[in-house]
Amino acid sequence: MSGEDSPIGRDNHRDNSHQSPTPYSTSLTERVVTAITDAADSSPDDLEPLYAIVDPDALDRLFAPTTQGDTRSDGQVTFSYAGYHVTVTSDGMIELDPLDDERE
Repeated sequence: MSGEDSPIGRDNHRDNSHQSPTPYSTSLTERVVTAITDAADSSPDDLEPLYAIVDPDALDRLFAPTTQGDTRSDGQVTFSYAGYHVTVTSDGMIELDPLDDERE
């Protein structure tokens, strides 16, 4: 798929690691894309659609507040996307670690 399908996708990387701290006013999937474009010095339009890798709605709901409004206490999810291992934690941290060239 091309970056024209969606601004959520793949690109090359150049950074060794990138972390995105909390507070947020955007969705988790939007913050993942922003973290990758910042780390890779690219545009969202350059990326493969995120939905080709992970269900964006499920990712957003995974660490959304509970029905009582409480934050999720623990957990993380890791997936490969746009040349990075992306780890998202229940506290909203997004950590990017570049994939090894032979695993891309």
